[in-house]
Amino acid sequence: MKKQDLINAADELNSLLFEKPEIKTNVGPAETKGQIYEALKLLQPGDTLSKKTVSTILECDFEFDEKWLRGVEDSKELVSVLETLGIWLNMEEEEEIEEKTKETEEEPEEEPEEAEVVEEETLEEQVKTAPTLKDLKIVAKTNDEFKSIRGQLTKYNDIDPLVEDMLKMLNPPEKVKPEKDLKSQIKEADSLKELRSLLINDVFEQHVNELGSIKLTRMLKDSMVCVAETGVMPVKKKEEEKSEPKEEKKAAKTKKEKGTPSRKLLVYQAWKDGEEDVTKLHKLSPEITEIKVTTIKMWIKSWKKGIKLPKGS
Repeated sequence: MKKQDLINAADELNSLLFEKPEIKTNVGPAETKGQIYEALKLLQPGDTLSKKTVSTILECDFEFDEKWLRGVEDSKELVSVLETLGIWLNMEEEEEIEEKTKETEEEPEEEPEEAEVVEEETLEEQVKTAPTLKDLKIVAKTNDEFKSIRGQLTKYNDIDPLVEDMLKMLNPPEKVKPEKDLKSQIKEADSLKELRSLLINDVFEQHVNELGSIKLTRMLKDSMVCVAETGVMPVKKKEEEKSEPKEEKKAAKTKKEKGTPSRKLLVYQAWKDGEEDVTKLHKLSPEITEIKVTTIKMWIKSWKKGIKLPKGS
């Protein structure tokens, strides 16, 4: 069915039945067909329809559920029903239909041609081809995709801005998840391996060798944050690291005040209290961060079996 045939049928019914056109022709074919179907119920004895309009109505494939149209399947039956109501085709057109029917019956059967497929306008096409601002606002009011804009339609005095906003609603831009900044990545890294994987960043180009030689996770993390923020290594910390004798460093690392819980006990107590996130357990205190995450995982595995509990537990 051609779109123009549907428009012509709608125009004829509008002229016949209504003072002002009720059947819209500037909407999608499906909506126009629905309005034609409702208009057919208003036909009265004495109304006249053209052969072309009857033919178009039949091509709409309506399921005629009203009592006076029930069971109508072809043009012959529709003509008969309309005649009963006094809704008539002119005689010349009726004769043409009958002659055409006879010719069809006499002609040898041919392979049926593929029916012309009429593609209904997409919502995007309706927005782009709406002839006036009023028509475009009707599209916005009758489709839920534009629900959020309905209360603002009065502010549009020109069609182009409304078209642009409606198309954006149909095709919203993809939300791009922002990448974490370098400083956040450094702070969230849990191991030397993760931290060193970040050294390929251009920010560390001049200090990559110095940073790569640091073997303590906390020290490397602090140094990388410093370089990322200032562009230079934390000189003071580096000098202290070099000047501190190895024996003193070792003693400072292992020396604990009497009565102070061991790192293992601190982790165990937090785990026993319900904290199961290894990352959070690893960050309980600066001393605990020096322990490998894998070590804490092994402790927890043993504790779950009730073995290798820390002293004082």
